[in-house]
Amino acid sequence: MPQDERSNDIELVLAKAVADESRDGIILCDTNGTIVHVNAVAAALLSGTHMSDVQRISLSAMTLGERQHAYVNGFVMTARFLQLENADPIGIVTIRLRTLLPSEESIRAKFGLSKREAQVAVLLADRQTDAEIAAALGISWHTVRSHVERIFDALHCHTRRDAAAKLKSISE
Repeated sequence: MPQDERSNDIELVLAKAVADESRDGIILCDTNGTIVHVNAVAAALLSGTHMSDVQRISLSAMTLGERQHAYVNGFVMTARFLQLENADPIGIVTIRLRTLLPSEESIRAKFGLSKREAQVAVLLADRQTDAEIAAALGISWHTVRSHVERIFDALHCHTRRDAAAKLKSISE
């Protein structure tokens, strides 16, 4: 077996092992958007009817070379591609349930944040990155970072995951 094929096989085996350990639904796709692996969480969340959506978003991420999001029947799908040295690119689709997000007003009332900080907090609760928040609100990444730090202080937390959990708890 040539070195490149062996490297691709090893990379795929490792990617499958990591996907299987995740608490999120993970689907791995090849460069054509064809599904090559579905972890147990993804299999439990999705029916076969959603697989065409998975292929579409994966192929879109591979073609455009950037992260893609889709909302499908109560799920949030995020696709990105991973290019490892000496291996074929692989599409990684993460699937999670779409949760109810808190309102800006409830965040401002509970945590004493400014209007802009509350807008950032809603997107933070939706697990968006600083770059995605900056693009959505038309502000710089540095401004988002400052708002996120202020939100962390107000929520008495240190991680994005903790902040998202606290923010989502007020919408329940």
